[in-house]
Amino acid sequence: MKRWFMKASLAQKILCIPLVTVLLMGLGLMTAGTVAVQNSYENKVSQIIEQTVTETSRYVSAELRNLVALVHFSLLDQSLQAALLTDLDGDLAKYIQAQDVIISMLASLKSQSTYIESVALTVQGKVFTDDLHEVSYDMTPLLQAAQESQLAYWTDTAITNESTGKTVLPMVMRVPTGSFSETREAYILVNLDAQELFGHIHRLEQSLGCALVLHSGDNVLYGDEQFPQAFDDTAYVVNDTELEISGWSLCCVMERSRLYASRNESLANMLVASAAISVVCLLLSYFVAQSILRPLRSLTLTTERVARGDYSARTGVTGADELGLLGRTLNDMTRQIQQNIAALEEKNRQISLSEQKKRLAEMKVLQAQINPHFLYNTLDSVYWYALSGRQRDIGMIVEKLSDMLRIGLSKGSEYIPLSQELRHVQDYLGIQKIIFSDKFDYEIRCNVPDEYLVVKVLLQPLVENSINHGFENMERGGMIWISVDADEHYLHLKVADNGCGFALSESQQGRSPYAGFALKNIEERLSAHYGLAAELLIQSEAYQKTEIEIRIRKELCGMKPGNEAMK
Repeated sequence: MKRWFMKASLAQKILCIPLVTVLLMGLGLMTAGTVAVQNSYENKVSQIIEQTVTETSRYVSAELRNLVALVHFSLLDQSLQAALLTDLDGDLAKYIQAQDVIISMLASLKSQSTYIESVALTVQGKVFTDDLHEVSYDMTPLLQAAQESQLAYWTDTAITNESTGKTVLPMVMRVPTGSFSETREAYILVNLDAQELFGHIHRLEQSLGCALVLHSGDNVLYGDEQFPQAFDDTAYVVNDTELEISGWSLCCVMERSRLYASRNESLANMLVASAAISVVCLLLSYFVAQSILRPLRSLTLTTERVARGDYSARTGVTGADELGLLGRTLNDMTRQIQQNIAALEEKNRQISLSEQKKRLAEMKVLQAQINPHFLYNTLDSVYWYALSGRQRDIGMIVEKLSDMLRIGLSKGSEYIPLSQELRHVQDYLGIQKIIFSDKFDYEIRCNVPDEYLVVKVLLQPLVENSINHGFENMERGGMIWISVDADEHYLHLKVADNGCGFALSESQQGRSPYAGFALKNIEERLSAHYGLAAELLIQSEAYQKTEIEIRIRKELCGMKPGNEAMK
């Protein structure tokens, strides 16, 4: 035997090795596989079920955690905190203003998750909803239970919301204002859409082939209401996993008879497959010697293409031997390089999109920061007028301020008709005229159709600059000119004043008040909404005048989809 092996050709040697190996491995695999499957199949299936249920529980917990985080984020809004601290039994205007802020927050929170069926907030004995998704059941037991909870209280039973006809799972959270007395303590109630959550669990049941039960102790939210009495350890495999945030648990139940049937079927399939593989390997081993050189040539050609930078090159060598392993490894390497390049390109694109979204969000924040400062000063003036008995001035200020806020909100639209923009700045000037009396006068002129749409609150910051900086050292005699014109290509919005002015070199170096927050905010908003189709121009003479012009391409000032003019 040894002499024959020494004289045999390379093909014969290669043929002999797989022949003996296949015979021994076939017998060993069939024997070892049968024993291994018999002893460990049920444990492995149980581990798979446990892992799957654990991952499912983590997914559901993550969704619930996201809901809690979403509620926390909404409650951090400063305007909401101010609204909750407002005496709702006092001034009607303050009550309406606080009501608008609370309802707006609830509607926004409802729209941000498909799992939220409705939202309510109770403060100072009053209940607010978003008007479209009311809460019709008695919330008193939930609120009493929430008082004993440190973070959030999750219900242990499903409730029917009669106003919508849907089954909901309520969650109550104390609003962290930090300064409520006991009578002003506030709670927010979030109704989870039980149908949405149960539908997800039902799909998991179908994919796992088992029964799932969502429960809180002995109270069953979803699944067999006889749980856990209906399932004993002798007939069922039970895996119960507690969710991380709500105190609920998700239990997977599978019949043991079904596990044994699958195990026996797997054993039979494994034996048939092992026998078939052994026969096929014996037949194919003859051709190994004849085809050993062809895979080597294919691998060589493929590596040369990869070396030249062609990462789409693939080799057809995918056998079960070392050459096949080398071929698969080479294919995996080139495929991974291609995926890494594609992932890098996609990551760069996502970063670019993320930066754009972040920029737009920052623009909204910058825009929102203008109103609170002005509102504070205006309300302070109303306070002093009230003490001095100037009811007529108070009425005019409140009327104009209300109109400004209505236009500023503009039903959530970023774009408003030009007539509304001019009315907004006229209301602002009217308020400032009452406050500063004879310090300045103004003139508004519009020579274009009112139907043009522009980004809202463009002119008011410029006018505010004129009053606060241009007329800073003037007691009277100030004049503001506001004009809107158009030529063949552009819409021109100008604000000019006869104030102190400044040297352009100082503006370029950022030392002028006009180079501060207001103009930077407007420039960034124009860039975010119009790109290069809009620009901000400044003309000024020190101690003489200042003129600021916003120029926008006319074709970008038409009606925007979803941004109809205000009624």
